[in-house]
Amino acid sequence: MSETGWQRVFLAAGLLNLVAGLLMVLAPATAAAMTGLPLPADSHLFVRLAGGLIATMGIGYLMAAGDLDRHRGIVAIGAIGKASAWLLMLIYWLNGTIGFWAFAAFAIDLIFAILFTRFLLRFAAR
Repeated sequence: MSETGWQRVFLAAGLLNLVAGLLMVLAPATAAAMTGLPLPADSHLFVRLAGGLIATMGIGYLMAAGDLDRHRGIVAIGAIGKASAWLLMLIYWLNGTIGFWAFAAFAIDLIFAILFTRFLLRFAAR
């Protein structure tokens, strides 16, 4: 993939994370309803904390889109984080804790984890 192609990948990941994370912070019930994930009845604290971290990673992906060489470390952390999120959702789905559509919503994380890893392996740092 070309440098421009990789920039678009990180731009897309950044915008997705930023929007999803901010939605979790500002409207956790809406975010839960959109993904089909259960929402704790007593407190939205952890949903909001997770949303803040997701939005922060989105900012990191936008930084990577702007400078592919300088922010490779963010991409590496992102690959691990996205693969971990997908794996956790897989485990919860297999255990019957979440439904298929909640699990399927995280397929994009697996796709980005694969793309991020491919970037790290194939796009040489300069």
